[in-house]
Amino acid sequence: MDPVRRAVDALTAAPELVGRALHAVWLFGSRARGAAHEGSDVDLAVLCSPVLGNDRFALADRVASAAGVEVDVIDLATANAPLAWEVVTTGRILLERDDEAVERFVRQARFAAEDAARRHRMIVLATAGEVGGARR
Repeated sequence: MDPVRRAVDALTAAPELVGRALHAVWLFGSRARGAAHEGSDVDLAVLCSPVLGNDRFALADRVASAAGVEVDVIDLATANAPLAWEVVTTGRILLERDDEAVERFVRQARFAAEDAARRHRMIVLATAGEVGGARR
């Protein structure tokens, strides 16, 4: 069995998820892009409620031990907008238990990414105007 499958199997059975609704698991990073090499870690993004908080570190250790490779686990509920959007746009859903929760998350991630890009453009334009104005 490949390390990704072992990781997902270990994740779904992990005691850190007891009492939480696991909505979906994405694979992202080099393994999702097909650019992994021997020794590449497994990057998993988890959508669950309530949020994992610090339990994600114990979860990542448990899953890594079972998978036999390094595993990074991110909680999409607390991920920053660029990372969440990267998962949505370049990742692969490996497990989907609640399609409504997934659709809601994807909409929120898209909105947050668009909002962050819009704010970034405004800052760049404002900064360019200030720099340009100061030099005149």
